[in-house]
Amino acid sequence: MRVSIIDETLKIYRENRVIIFGASASGKGVYSIFESFQIKTAFFVDNDREKWGSQCCGLPVCAPDDLSKQKDSFVV
Repeated sequence: MRVSIIDETLKIYRENRVIIFGASASGKGVYSIFESFQIKTAFFVDNDREKWGSQCCGLPVCAPDDLSKQKDSFVV
């Protein structure tokens, strides 16, 4: 059976940490789509200092500098 590029991509995202850049309407939309495909999001990152330390969709919102500490993660 042939595996599609979509199936392979979903597998990769499901097996790795996913971080969403942007804790606004667009980021929430991406989160919702990921959830529908059983892709778990680790946390959000945002440039807005006012959002750091808060939550978005029940997940922490961190500063962009926190990305340098992440390994084996996808940022979308």
